[in-house]
Amino acid sequence: FLASIFFIGIPWYVFSCEQELFEMTTAFSEAEDVLVSIPSDKNPNPSHTGELVHIQSDNIQPGSVVMDPDFQLSNPKALKMKRIPEFCQWIEHYTEEKRRINENE
Repeated sequence: FLASIFFIGIPWYVFSCEQELFEMTTAFSEAEDVLVSIPSDKNPNPSHTGELVHIQSDNIQPGSVVMDPDFQLSNPKALKMKRIPEFCQWIEHYTEEKRRINENE
């Protein structure tokens, strides 16, 4: 059983990782061809509307503090916060046992 996992599972995992790497490399190569890098956010050019742009700025200020009220988390510099909950479910079994100890022993 372990041999089948080793000879089938590991090559399948390596293949899927290589396929994902190929897809990401292809997507980034396509984006690199059309990407416009803007040196500053001081004077945005309307001619870049609808284009894929790269910009780095310290001047981005969100309208309000991003907050998760359930966990009391906030980040004043964040533009967006997303929580992805994960749930686990299990069945719990409980048994109770009472034993009498023989007084002669």
